[in-house]
Amino acid sequence: MRYCEAQTVEKVSAQEQATCTKTYYQLPISSVGFDDEGYEVWNDSTVYQAGDYVFCPDTFVVYRCTGTDNSNMPPPLNPDKWAKYGAKNEYKYLETDENIGDQSTGTDVILEFDFSRLTTIAGVNLDFTSCLLELIDNNTSEIVVSELIQSVDIGCVDFAEYFYEPVAYREKFINATLPYLPLATLKLTFTGAVKIGSLLMGRSKNMGLTLLGATSKIRSTAKIQIDEYTGFPKILRYGTIEEFDADVIFDRGEYNMRKINMRKIINKNILWIPTTEEDLSEMVTIGYIEDIEFPIENNVKIKTSMKIIGVI
Repeated sequence: MRYCEAQTVEKVSAQEQATCTKTYYQLPISSVGFDDEGYEVWNDSTVYQAGDYVFCPDTFVVYRCTGTDNSNMPPPLNPDKWAKYGAKNEYKYLETDENIGDQSTGTDVILEFDFSRLTTIAGVNLDFTSCLLELIDNNTSEIVVSELIQSVDIGCVDFAEYFYEPVAYREKFINATLPYLPLATLKLTFTGAVKIGSLLMGRSKNMGLTLLGATSKIRSTAKIQIDEYTGFPKILRYGTIEEFDADVIFDRGEYNMRKINMRKIINKNILWIPTTEEDLSEMVTIGYIEDIEFPIENNVKIKTSMKIIGVI
């Protein structure tokens, strides 16, 4: 099993001697193709009415006015006048807070990221047709990796297969073995309409060998109300989370390092890579460790058990 603590950046908005911050996953150098919602930048001299939307460029956050005759009231500092609506569409896929996984929409989206000294890229909660991944060495301008990632496999051998064989579809992709380069750019070119939930980048680390018996399950978090007369269940809210249970083994001499690394990432959302096998890429998840045990009962190998709760 491997894991990756994704690169993040903190955006700061200073208003009237007060500071507001919002953390995002690594921002792109350039991006084109995202849908423009047309929100206007907040202006201290404009009078806003209930239902008006504004955009704060310092933190990429959109706010909805909840009052009337609202002017010279900075949205981040006046929650009684402004409701936080979430990040602007072109930044939704980089959110790390309670809005993690909100999809950014667009067509023929092209993204470029600084990928210097990184090795891992993962996309989660995606709806796309294909994506061309290119890693460029900035010292030589050479494209050192070029990989076409397909979401839907529509290749058919014959007429019968077209109608009766299941269509292969994926919502996630992962490449945790990209070459380490001192100066590099990662370019992602999506074809056609696309929805991007989360893109994470970083350097993956080895947790140990995942033993047989690991399980990945989807658990419902829906809120259900039972009718007191008919006993019929009514779903008030839909939702699911993914849980991953695994036993991992590593050498006894690695105990201290593994323990320190786990202590650093506890209570954080981490990219987990249970396997590097392409046909099991849907096991990749963003989640946090709920439980992890480090029993010491073997002089050579240590076997740990962990439960990971996925957030998207």
